[in-house]
Amino acid sequence: MKNIRKRLNISISVTLISLTFISCNEKKTVKNTQVEKSKSEEKFGLSEDKRKELFKETVSAEDKANAFQRAKQDSVLNLKLDKTQLKKEYHLIEIQSDELMKKYKTEVTKKYNITEEQEKQISFEGLEKNWPLE
Repeated sequence: MKNIRKRLNISISVTLISLTFISCNEKKTVKNTQVEKSKSEEKFGLSEDKRKELFKETVSAEDKANAFQRAKQDSVLNLKLDKTQLKKEYHLIEIQSDELMKKYKTEVTKKYNITEEQEKQISFEGLEKNWPLE
């Protein structure tokens, strides 16, 4: 009987120690997850959700500028220009498209009150984390 009680007490002690250890580890894991989440959550004064919105708007701005460029290039192709004239027109269209892209991206950076460099970092983060483009 004494042996059974002794074994039972040892078993209970081991179980309690194990449960305490598991509980402590779970608390640490939860706490670490919360700390990591809060670290990654806020960048440049923007939550991850806001950065995702900004990323989508940046992609949309690029799409609009690229669509403008394609449409202009297509319309120039219909003019049946010689190679030199076509090259010159394409170069002008590229300049206009770049200016339009800068304008659209500036609107996004102003809206979110960030710098151009911060926008680039957020865009890189979005690509790295495979955020939705639309």
